[in-house]
Amino acid sequence: MKNKITVEGVEYIFQKVTPREWLKIRERSKNKYGNSSQELLYTEVFEHVIISPKVGIDDFEEIETLEEVITAAINFQCKRQRKEEQKLSRHGQKELANMETGDGGQD
Repeated sequence: MKNKITVEGVEYIFQKVTPREWLKIRERSKNKYGNSSQELLYTEVFEHVIISPKVGIDDFEEIETLEEVITAAINFQCKRQRKEEQKLSRHGQKELANMETGDGGQD
């Protein structure tokens, strides 16, 4: 499944990855202390979810634009997982939210 959005005149194309791959992305997006890392998550999303144009964190001049694109990509990816999220414990839901918003801690 694919989706297109336009942010500041640039069209971005997203693709959904499988639930297993999304879980792997979340695991790879943790720092050496097990805390979520925004930088690692964003890099993984650019590599696996945002398929066009091929850009990365350093291609953005404004953090607001970067976050708008990443948030849209994560929201697109996670729509398919809503039923799975409901099965998580309250702790699991909080951890998932922190991972997606980058509030899981610092290096």
